[in-house]
Amino acid sequence: MECFGLDWYIGSLASFRLVEMNSISAIYQGQLDSLENIKVSPFSRAYTFSDSVYEVIPYFDGVPLCFQMHIERLKLSLEMSGISVDMSIVQTEIQKLALELKSKNGYVYFQISRGVDELRSHLHQDDMVAERFGYVVSTDLFSNPISAMLCADNRWAHCNIKSTSLLGNVLLMNQARSQGCKESCYA
Repeated sequence: MECFGLDWYIGSLASFRLVEMNSISAIYQGQLDSLENIKVSPFSRAYTFSDSVYEVIPYFDGVPLCFQMHIERLKLSLEMSGISVDMSIVQTEIQKLALELKSKNGYVYFQISRGVDELRSHLHQDDMVAERFGYVVSTDLFSNPISAMLCADNRWAHCNIKSTSLLGNVLLMNQARSQGCKESCYA
């Protein structure tokens, strides 16, 4: 089985049956609970700025597909976003969630944000504690083909949409601050 090109299949609505939130195990800052009991602050930078990264790790019969490659991609995303977190804690939390997939198909979703602001600001504090969240879902994977549409990748081309997905702004604003500037301008 190939290591790439499966995220779209694993994450698509066609690939799994919906389950109740109280039957989904989740973890937040190291605390394991049901997804319905996880509460995230409205000042989470993941919520206010999309200042976060994520990874989806598929499991087949309880065995992760290309686990280390997913961890390496997560590390790269964290590095490129300038988010600092102890990866040994992240891996332990992912493995805790994955215990529920013993001999099952499914996936672990894991997200790391820069942290929780005291008040919404493009400029993040340098000493923020990364916010870790993940959940695990067992799925019924279908072997039948599905239809898909090939689209031009214009996800970052719509600066005219006033979206909360401001990661690009956050990265540039903090780069400007690191060079002694008070503002960043975009051409």
